[in-house]
Amino acid sequence: MSKHTEPTPDKDARFPKTFSLARTRALKRVIPWVGGVSLVGAGLIAVVAVFAGNGHGFTTKIDRGGDLKDVVLKATRGGGEASVDDDGVYYLNAKGLENAFPTTAEVILPAVANAWNDPEVNMDGSYTFYNDGDQQIGLAYTFYLQNSSAEEKQNYTFYLSLDAYSSPTNAAVSPYAYMRAVVYTSNEDGSEATHTVFAAPNDLGQGTAEGETDTRECISTYSESKKGTIRTPIYLDEGNGYCTNFGPKVEELVRMDETLEPKQVRRYTILTYFEGYDPDCYGSYPENAGITLTAHFGS
Repeated sequence: MSKHTEPTPDKDARFPKTFSLARTRALKRVIPWVGGVSLVGAGLIAVVAVFAGNGHGFTTKIDRGGDLKDVVLKATRGGGEASVDDDGVYYLNAKGLENAFPTTAEVILPAVANAWNDPEVNMDGSYTFYNDGDQQIGLAYTFYLQNSSAEEKQNYTFYLSLDAYSSPTNAAVSPYAYMRAVVYTSNEDGSEATHTVFAAPNDLGQGTAEGETDTRECISTYSESKKGTIRTPIYLDEGNGYCTNFGPKVEELVRMDETLEPKQVRRYTILTYFEGYDPDCYGSYPENAGITLTAHFGS
């Protein structure tokens, strides 16, 4: 395990100041499953502690007051509208990522794509992915937003927060060093489908092949450049090898400004997993890790 405790290059308060910093080297691939994963992210974090919170692992919330009065949160394609709390906030609760082992993008992303595109697979709600050893490696949570207005479009902001993290075998390991959040969206009929992989910026402040000032992390592994300062991704996700940086605050890891046209229904699937070939991670890895997340929608 790395003992490096230097702060991130820009002293960004979003992330722990004790990320483990990877040396500029290529990571060896062994097998695509947990046994070949090599990673670590050292450092205590503020949200460490108790996993599961108040009994659920993934919450979706929307305040339909004010500008979002016509936006409906649904659990399934056909209905299943959200519950309402005492403050008038609509919410859905679902299973979160728990007892998880690290995997790789080249394993989990194609698996999600296959399930996403298979009309016989119902991914509404929580959908768990396993490796060939029946160990959980990822959790996809699907829900729907509908604009019930026939006349007015609805502008809103979506953001994803990490509420708690648990690693029974290594409580000091930070989830930010190897956590991935992938947001899939499409219309209800499956058209205009897109997805984005989010991660923390790379710890060394290294550039990418698309620009030396770019701090985006590689989705998975990277190759060593001659200069030693440019990360070139080995694994490409639909031609893209880089993640989008997490948002400006811990409570807004993912932030997206969206619009729903009149009567439009948008499908969201949020995948969370731990990337075993994150370039900034090496050494031992935590087993049976879990995270609690909340997806927020607001005006």
